[in-house]
Parts: sequence; C-alpha cells; structure tokens
Amino acid sequence: MAAGGSAGRPYRRIATEEAWISPELLALYQKMLKDGSADDPGFDSLWRHYGLGMSERCIAVRERMLDLGDRRIGDMDAAGIDMQILLLTTPGVQLLDAETAVALAAASNDQVGQAVQTHPDRFAALAAIAPQAPQAAAKELERAVTRLKLKGAVINSHSRGEYLDDRKFWPIFEAAEALRADLCSSQHAAARDDRTAAGARPRRGDLRIRG
Repeated sequence: MAAGGSAGRPYRRIATEEAWISPELLALYQKMLKDGSADDPGFDSLWRHYGLGMSERCIAVRERMLDLGDRRIGDMDAAGIDMQILLLTTPGVQLLDAETAVALAAASNDQVGQAVQTHPDRFAALAAIAPQAPQAAAKELERAVTRLKLKGAVINSHSRGEYLDDRKFWPIFEAAEALRADLCSSQHAAARDDRTAAGARPRRGDLRIRG
C-alpha cells in the first residue's frame, strides 16, 4: 500500500503524464534557449519562462521536475496520489540532432527505470525515444520495455517538423506492435511551417495507440 495511499478509498489514484526531466536535458534546454539554436517557437514559448526564470515558482518547478525520489513522493502523498506515470517532459529529445537525441533518450530511460525499480508501488513510466532516428528509436523502445520494464514510449507531436504519418516512422509502430507496448502522443506546438490556419495539420495531441 502506498504511504499516502488509498486507505479509506476503494480505488487508487493514478496520475498520468507526470512530467520529469533529467539534469542533462535541462542543461541542454537552457543552453538552446540562451543561444537561440532551437528554432522552435513552441519550445521557446514553453521553456523560456520555466527553464530560465529565477522566480521562486520557476525554481520550484525545475526542482520538482528533476526529482524522482522523496520530494516527488512527498508531493504525491500530500495530494493523495498513489502512483504516477512518468513521462520525459515535452518536447523530450525531439528537437535535437539524431545522435544526441538517441544518447539522451537512453540515458533518460536508465534514470527513470531506476526510479521505477526503487519505487515500484509509486512510479511507472513511458520511455523517451528519438523518432528522428526511427530504427534506433525502435531498438530503444524494445530495450526500455524488455530490460527496463517501462510500459511503452511517449512521442511529443512532431520531430523537427516531421510528423508520425510519414512512413519513415513505421519501424517504431512495428516495434510497439510486436512488444504489445503503449505509444502515447503528447502535446507540443505545431512545427513552424504548420502554424497558419490554412496549412495546419490535424491535431496530434492525446493520441494513444495500443500495439
């Protein structure tokens, strides 16, 4: 039974899509914001305030997102949450070059996998993958599910302007189907060339595909 648990309730409260971030990815986000290298209006809009802000609230948000231990569990207990489903925060590794994205996705999955192993009654997680390298993403999904015991993967809308309806991404779906793993497509702002009403693609948020 979770410490903050379901005592007195005939059910468990499970919070889904609970954001976390690794120290390495946060540092890279902050560097990209400072040097303007992301070239992604949605990323800049979302992360400039919370990624660089020095207000008490901004600092607290960063600290809480970095924590996968006692502080997060204390917040869960205070809110009556029994379990969280952890997802690497949007846009994950999907703004990065393929080599960096593949490496950071694997490192992030190792970190969140350790948290799940340490607190299996409080945390479950979806893996981060790098869709901009589809074959590597499929292999990382397999590793995350079979070795790290994660539940599937999260994909944050587009990857550097490319959407999941492109056939190049099929290896990811094939891997998920073979593994019977979940894919969660989470929200991120539209790519720069999709931001006009006439050219907007259908909204991709909150799509879940079960293998």
